[in-house]
Amino acid sequence: MQNNKVQDTAILLYLILFSFVGSLAVSLLMGGFTLMFSTFENGVWYYRLSILLQDVLMFFLPAYYACAKISDNPLQTMELKRNLRFPRDIFYTVLIFVTSYFATSVLAQWNSQITFPDSMKFLEIRVKEMEDTALRTTHLLLSGKSFIDLILNLLLIGAAAAFVEEVFFRGALQRIIVGWLGNKHLGVWVSAFIFSAIHLQFYGFFPRLFLGVVLGYLFVYSRNLWIPILFHFLNNAFVVIVRFFSDEQGFLQQMENMEVTWVSWAIFALSLWCTFSAFKKYKNTIHEL
Repeated sequence: MQNNKVQDTAILLYLILFSFVGSLAVSLLMGGFTLMFSTFENGVWYYRLSILLQDVLMFFLPAYYACAKISDNPLQTMELKRNLRFPRDIFYTVLIFVTSYFATSVLAQWNSQITFPDSMKFLEIRVKEMEDTALRTTHLLLSGKSFIDLILNLLLIGAAAAFVEEVFFRGALQRIIVGWLGNKHLGVWVSAFIFSAIHLQFYGFFPRLFLGVVLGYLFVYSRNLWIPILFHFLNNAFVVIVRFFSDEQGFLQQMENMEVTWVSWAIFALSLWCTFSAFKKYKNTIHEL
C-alpha cells in the first residue's frame, strides 16, 4: 500500500511537471511565431494555434505519458473504451447535461456578480483585467459568422478541448488523485477544483467547479472516459452554437447579467435535485447490469 502511494505521488508530480514544461514550450513556440510573423499576433489564427498547442503539449502528452508510467496501455488506463452500456450511458449523459445546465447558469450569474471588500479592491481590479482579457479572446474566437468558422470552433473548442481536458483531468489527474487519497469522492472534488482553478478565471470559477464535479462523477459511474468527454463536448458546443446564431450581447450574455433572486436559487435547487435524481437512476441502472 505504501509503495502504491509513493508511486501515485511520483506520477502526480510527473504529470504536473510535464504539464508545466508543456506550458513553457507553448509560450516559446508562440513567441517564436510572433517574432517571425509579427502580423500573426493576436489574430484569430494566433489563438487557434495557441489552443491547439496547449491541447497537445499541456494536456494530452503529459496525461498520456503519466498513464504510460502506470501501465503498458495508457489509453486503457484512462478508460477510453466502448462497452455494452454505451447507448444507455449516452442517454443519461444528455439527461444530466440538460438537468444540470440550469444550476450551472445560476452559479454563473451569481459568480459574475461577486464584489470584493474595499480592502481587496486592488485584487478585484486585477482579476477583472484578467477576466476581460479572457473574454476578448473568447469573443474573437467565436466572432466568425461563416460556416467554416462554426465547424472550426466545434472541432477546436468543442471536440478537441473536450477530449484533451477530459484525458488530462479525469483520465489521468482524477484517477491518480483517487489512488493517492484513497477516496473517490474527495478525488472528484480535488480534481474539479484544479480543473476550475487552472483556467485562471475567478468570475467563472464556481460554475466550472460544478461542471468538474459532474464530469468527475460521470467518469466514476460510467468507468468510460468517452462519457465525460461527450458531456464536455455538449457543454462547449452549446456555447459555440448559441454564440454563432446570436449577437455579441445575445442569449448567454443576457443570462449572466440577470439579477440573481430567490427565483434563481429555487431554479438552482430544482436543477440540483433533478441532476442528483438522474445520477441516482444512472447508478441504479449500472448495478442492474
